This record gives sequence, structure tokens and C-alpha cells, in this order.
Amino acid sequence: MLRKVDRLSCVRYASARYPVPTRLIGTTAVVVLDHGAGCLVEPATGMIVAGHEVSAPGSASILDAHYDGPRPAPHRGPRPQTTTEQPFCALSEDAQALLIGAAAIGNTRLGSELEVLLGLGAAHGTDVRSILAAGAGNSMSSLARSDREAKGQHRL
Repeated sequence: MLRKVDRLSCVRYASARYPVPTRLIGTTAVVVLDHGAGCLVEPATGMIVAGHEVSAPGSASILDAHYDGPRPAPHRGPRPQTTTEQPFCALSEDAQALLIGAAAIGNTRLGSELEVLLGLGAAHGTDVRSILAAGAGNSMSSLARSDREAKGQHRL
């Protein structure tokens, strides 16, 4: 029986999923069953590309050997959305960490506070910590707190 290899590198047979090597995504594979075991054959070469025990409907017979290796970790860096966030993130990695920390605590006034920080940056350079220290008398305490939390530092 011919089955198409889906984008997850699996074929479906009897409502169960069976993975094949990722190089076969988008192609077809032949499912051959024999005594409770199944082989998946690449039609172009006639080579067996995967062997599985028959699985119950709704389950998957996953074998790590059929995949190229672990998936790469996703990029979790900041994604500046506004014209204020973009120059702020360009200051340094500390600025990016501060933006991530502020978003993590749900800071909804981020836009106006970043404008103040960028204004202070003209006088204090690109060191985000000195900019935060200069703005500590203002409404910057939530941003300073989010910066400490992003760095794993906590005041007692």
C-alpha cells in the first residue's frame, strides 16, 4: 500500500503513525505488513527505510533512529515590534534582556518608559545599567526590577 510521508516524517496506516527518515518528507512509501510487523519501503530504490511493530490505532511507533537528531532549540531572543523597541534593543544584550524581562512580568507601560530610557541614553551612553540608575528616581523601578529578574538577581 502506498502512503504519503507527511511533514512530520510519518506515514499513517490503520490510524497509527510510523516515522521514516526525514529525507522522505513529501514522497510516498510502500507499507508492507507481515506477521504483526511492518516495513516501509522507498519505491524508487526498493530499500527498506524503516521497520516497526504494528501499533494500536491512534498511537505512534516512534524510533529516534529515523530522525536526523534533536531539533534545534528555537530562538527566544527579543522581537522588537515598535520604533522605540528597535533602537533600545540595539544598545546591548543587557537592553535585550531588560525588554524580555519586562515582557515576562507583563509590563504594559513599556513604550513610554523606553522613550525615557532612550532619552537618558543620550547623556549616559549605551550602558543600560547606568541608564537605569539615572532613571531610578522616576517610574523606572518596574524596569529595573525586570532587569534584575532577567539576570537572575533578586533583592532581599
